[in-house]
Amino acid sequence: MYTGVIFLVEYISGILFHKVMGLNIWDYSQYKYNLHGQVTLEFVPVWYTLSLTIEKLYEWIDKASWTILTKCPEGYIPE
Repeated sequence: MYTGVIFLVEYISGILFHKVMGLNIWDYSQYKYNLHGQVTLEFVPVWYTLSLTIEKLYEWIDKASWTILTKCPEGYIPE
């Protein structure tokens, strides 16, 4: 799911930059499996791995922050 969201955001922003603003920030038209030169399926493994890594990092940060917050003295309000 994350990979699909990443591709959708990249595609929409690419269209906005290129077609609306006239900026050609990236161009994947030389890749075999591209969609209008804005996204390519060749980067699926990269985005998939990155999204799983970020999810695990988020889980670790969430767990660590919950552990810290539950060890605070009662009535403590962080500034």
